[in-house]
Amino acid sequence: MNSGKNEVRLRPSVLLSPASLHVMPSSWIAQLHQSAMQLDDKQVFSLIAAIPPEHAAIAIALTDLVNRVRFDKIVNLSQPVVQT
Repeated sequence: MNSGKNEVRLRPSVLLSPASLHVMPSSWIAQLHQSAMQLDDKQVFSLIAAIPPEHAAIAIALTDLVNRVRFDKIVNLSQPVVQT
């Protein structure tokens, strides 16, 4: 039986909010929103790749959402920017 002691679970260390995305231009956030609405994981990953290294925690958290097919959460995060 595996006790789970050797399992490493990677989880984002940053709590994402709409404000988290403001490290990127509003045009990038709009593209992220549109890509998430279309469930276009390739385009979302391409956009995530454009996040500067100093904001790697945001990139990791977004990547986690895509890997878990939680495009709905990405849409919700980007919605406030798209509405303005």
